Amino acid sequence: MASLTTNNDYKTNVDDESEPIPTSLDISKLLLEHDEEIQKLMKLAPPPAKVDPYCKYDNIFYLRYILSFRTAEKAKEAVDYCFEFRSEPRFLELAKILHEDKFLEMPVVIEAKKWQVGAPLENVLTSATGGGVAILIRAGMCNTSMMHDRITKKDIREMNLAHREGSFQLCDKLTRESGMLCKQTMFMDMTGSALSSMMDRRQNDTHAEMSKIGSLVYPQLM
Repeated sequence: MASLTTNNDYKTNVDDESEPIPTSLDISKLLLEHDEEIQKLMKLAPPPAKVDPYCKYDNIFYLRYILSFRTAEKAKEAVDYCFEFRSEPRFLELAKILHEDKFLEMPVVIEAKKWQVGAPLENVLTSATGGGVAILIRAGMCNTSMMHDRITKKDIREMNLAHREGSFQLCDKLTRESGMLCKQTMFMDMTGSALSSMMDRRQNDTHAEMSKIGSLVYPQLM
């Protein structure tokens, strides 16, 4: 059973190479262009029999893996991991919270807002790219070390995972509505901040772990 964290020894095909850039943002064109590998991946890593209430395992789901891993053979391991990861009861409880738009009601988020300043940006990404999700972080107004002092490592992991799941659910919804490959874009406002204030090892470890999970469960999200 996959856990909500990844093993440090777990390797992926994107560890040592950057993600390829799609030749188009148009879903219909991307599905046509990559149909052969998508169909191959669906056979190599068929969706589980039990339906995921918060993720549709169709050709659009598989497309994101092909765009990141290039071939079905390279993507298979990540897709299998994703299916196992998303089937965990703990994760499904978290996904339900995001589906019901209750992220801001999570106790860890309420506490984190005392030490972190950031919010979604409206009317930033244009309809030409399907909208997508834009997030602004005010680094100079954050106190990362204090946040880690006040919140357990487990809860911070859960909050970061919840943020990614919420962004994925919204980007997937917008992708299907707009016909464009929607993603999340994060803006970091460094005004008044010092790099030393962002170097807390606990934060770096969390980001490294979430980046690994993101590459396996949420390819082409950022």
